[in-house]
Amino acid sequence: MKRYEERIQQFSQNRMFGLDQKKFYEELNKSSNFSNEVQNAEECTKFWDDIWSVEKEHNRSAFWLKELKKEIDCKMKQTQDTMKIDTEKVKKQSRKLPNWKAP
Repeated sequence: MKRYEERIQQFSQNRMFGLDQKKFYEELNKSSNFSNEVQNAEECTKFWDDIWSVEKEHNRSAFWLKELKKEIDCKMKQTQDTMKIDTEKVKKQSRKLPNWKAP
């Protein structure tokens, strides 16, 4: 029953998003637990200072970093072939566009 209700809610939200996005976001804000309380500036500053003042260093030998570096290196080695665009090609493609589309 819970899955059914979640699916119904998801379906209605998808439909509302497609029809009226402003109304969709208003409904989301109503269902969220936002508070209008203004936080104490000193508490906020202390909170973020505690987070940013602690130095951390990521694992430089992580597997995903090595894979990402290989992927980037491969992409950097590939060069794009030069492409010659002349007026005939542009005319040919622009004939395929509908009249109301911007060039």
